Formats: sequence, structure tokens, C-alpha cells
Amino acid sequence: MTNTSSKAYDNMSQYERTVAVTPDYMIDLFKVASASERQFDWIMRGIGSFETDGEMEPMTEPLGTEDAYSFFRNGHSAQADGIWEGTWRTSAGNGLKLFSLTSSEQQPTTMIVGESPGPGNDTDAYTPTVVNRVNGTEARYVSVLEPFSGESKIQSVRRLNSKPIEQIEVKLTDGRTNLFQYEFGELEPGQLQYVFLEGAEMDTSDVSLLAYMDGATLNVTLNNGVEIDRGTFVIYAPGAEQVRWNGEAISFTSNNGYVMIHVETEEEPAVTPEPSPSESTGSTPPPASMPSPSATPAPTNAPKPSTTPGPTPKSSAKPAIKDIGEHWANKEIHEVIERGIAQGFGDGTFRPNQSVTREQFIVMVMNALRPNEEASAAPSFKDGADLSSWATRAIALADEMGLMSGYEDGTFRPKNELTRSQLAVLLARTLGTDAPNVNSASGYADEATIPAWARPAARLLKVLGIMNGRPGNIFAPLDKVTRAEAVTVILRLVRYLEEDE
Repeated sequence: MTNTSSKAYDNMSQYERTVAVTPDYMIDLFKVASASERQFDWIMRGIGSFETDGEMEPMTEPLGTEDAYSFFRNGHSAQADGIWEGTWRTSAGNGLKLFSLTSSEQQPTTMIVGESPGPGNDTDAYTPTVVNRVNGTEARYVSVLEPFSGESKIQSVRRLNSKPIEQIEVKLTDGRTNLFQYEFGELEPGQLQYVFLEGAEMDTSDVSLLAYMDGATLNVTLNNGVEIDRGTFVIYAPGAEQVRWNGEAISFTSNNGYVMIHVETEEEPAVTPEPSPSESTGSTPPPASMPSPSATPAPTNAPKPSTTPGPTPKSSAKPAIKDIGEHWANKEIHEVIERGIAQGFGDGTFRPNQSVTREQFIVMVMNALRPNEEASAAPSFKDGADLSSWATRAIALADEMGLMSGYEDGTFRPKNELTRSQLAVLLARTLGTDAPNVNSASGYADEATIPAWARPAARLLKVLGIMNGRPGNIFAPLDKVTRAEAVTVILRLVRYLEEDE
């Protein structure tokens, strides 16, 4: 439920409130803004007694003007610069727990606890009242409220992000993790307004969401590797006639330009084995996508790759490839084939728009940077039997250099399709510790959706001109990398390293 108004009170430039209700608790988001400095008070009353663990000092001054707060009494206050908790509790053991996330080190607030008349017009009865006070031109109140009987079921609450997107993590005592996301203000078509995710195994630090319009189709994607049980999304998508969730069509409802979808994640089916190509092709058709591995974005101390290409087969005529005549990467594809970096398929095609797999890309990179080297040991991944024979040397060498590690369960998953986030991290690692430090934002319109572990790499590669964004100034972190894109960035990487020598 969302209410918005720019004229709720005199001299107010923004008034927006959203209440999200789950079976376990509710989240209250309340934003107000004014052109001039003023005092904003968020006030809540409850029945029973109120207690907080925070230390509070008696208030000697009045709460406010006599007209507004004439009956407020027994006030205590404290400065808050982080999460603040308190609980209303009745004699029967029922209650309401408040987690206030409004305060931060950058914007401390004043928490006030006292008594005010009520409920209703009963001025003889007083009930515990909490006031959260912000002084400034803007206040963004964030509160998690949990009704409970007996003991609270919330283990912890965290405010992960506040601007431009509000993100809140709630962990419950039964092992579930919830992620709530909301964006205030006017939205562009294809922009997420509201997100609620729940998963027993979900790590909120890995979550990266992307929504965009492609004509009359709304696309919403969640990055691989994030396990959710269910999710609800509200996206501003006027004119949407179809919605795709992770590439698959899904039912939806729409109202006044907003689209709502609800997903329940089923257990992922086993991947059907794909036919293996001959060793001469170095490529396989892409299998179903799998979760992305964990990754560390910082450049590693792996030895800097040699940039001297191995023996390059030359010919007076370019290789005859059937399917790249007018392709934008025609020149690059011919060059990598002539350099021995990549090869086409046995049917005379290169399939430039086909997704590249993890093992295919590693073979290309090693052919470009370490064409004549062997690893000191064979790869020891649990799924080593799934590695194509033509990729074993390259994967062992890349693993030894620290360029591309396996998953947490000890597998490599060679047939997984490579995402743009994974590609960026791998390319950044090849630069080693000689890579320049880039602290500025990338400027991509969707930078907030780039996983934290890939964001530094995306920024670095954009500055170096090795990896650029997609049309519309987006990075598209969850998009799969095509074979044409793969060979293009490899050539840029090689040229950068050659110039740097």
C-alpha cells in the first residue's frame, strides 16, 4: 500500500508512505521533504508497557509547541545513530516490537519515549508513545513492526541500503531470510518499485535484480546463484503486454501502469547432458544456466600473463565461416581464428550470438595469453569428468593462476553459460596487481544492480576500454556473454597488455 502527495502540508515538497505487510511483520516507510529546514516527528502509540534496552535521559524541555503536544508527559530522550529497538507488551504476553532503522551515523535522530492520552478521546488514560525526531529538509523513516505472542520471531534486522534504493534484510528465528526493496519518487518505465524476496538459503549480499522494457515485454531477472523460495515484484511498466521472469513467460497483473508478479521457485531440474564436440571445435552448445560462483573482485597476485601469442596460423585467405558475413564482430572473429585464439564449429559456423560457456571462454583466454604453457597439475574439481578433453589444459592453468576458481561445493561446472558479471571479474584478474585503482562510479544506469563482487571490475574495465555496456548505458550484469562478445573483449585485453609492456 502506497500513498503519495506533494501537498499534504504547507511548504511540503514530498509526502510518500508505503506499508508492506508480511505474515510475520510489517515495514513502514515514510518519506517527507520540505524546501526549508524543519522538525519532523514520527509518532506511534501502543498499549501496555513499553521498554527499550537503550539508555535514555529525562527530558527537561517540552516536546513541542503547547498546541501540538500539550498533554505529552514523562518524556525521556536519547540520540540514535543506528538501529533502535523497543517493545510494547501487555500483561497477557502479547505485544508489538519496533525496530527503527531511521538513524545512521550520517544522520542521527532523536528517540523520545513518553506518555500521551488515549486511546481515542479518553484523556484520563495515558499510553506509551514513541517519537522519532529528525531535523532537516528531509526525513526518511524506516520501521519494522512485529506483532507477537510470547517471544519475537525476528532474529535480526538490517538496513542494507538507503539511497537511492531502500533495502532491508530481516532474518527470522526459523532460518528464513527476507529482503525488502523499495524506491521512492517518480519511476522510469521498467523500473522496480517494490521487491520482497524470501529464502531459507538466501544470501542478501549476492542479490542482484534487473528489470527493463523490451518493446511491450517487461523482463525481470534475478542473478544465478541466489536461492529464493518466493518473491513478489511491483514494476512501473506502462503498456506491458508480456512479462518474462529469468527469460520465461510468467502471469502478471497490472494496474495504473504498474505490473505485479509473484514467483515460487521450484527445485532446479537436472541438466540434460549435451553432445560433446570434437577437440578441433573448442565449443559446445550452451546447457541450461546454473548458479554463478562466489567471486572476489580484487585483482589477485597471480603472475601477469604473457601477452606474446603462440604460433599464429596465417593464410592468404580468411577462414571460410558461414554465419558472420554482416555480423558486427566479423573482423574480430576472423582475427581470433587467424591468431589461434578461437575456432569455429565443424559445420563451418562460428555461432557468434550463441552464449559462451565457462570452459569455452577459459580456452580462448589461455590460447591468447598462455598458448604454450602447461599446468603443474591436473584440475581437481569434483566434476572433473565433465570437463571436455580439449579444455582440461586451459582450465588447469587458469585455476593455477587464480583466474577462474570453482564453486563452493568443489565443482567447476564447465558447461555453465558465462554472465557479464563473471566475465568482468575474470578479465580484471588477468590484469593482476598492475591494474590501476578506479574508485569512481562507472556511470552505468544500472550500477546498483551489479553484484558487489563484480562492481570494481566493471568500473575498471570500462575505464580501460576493455569491456563496455549495452545499449541504454546499462551494464546488464546478469546477461549471458555471446561468443562474439567474448572474442572481442579478449582482443581488447591482449592489446591493452601489449601496450602496457
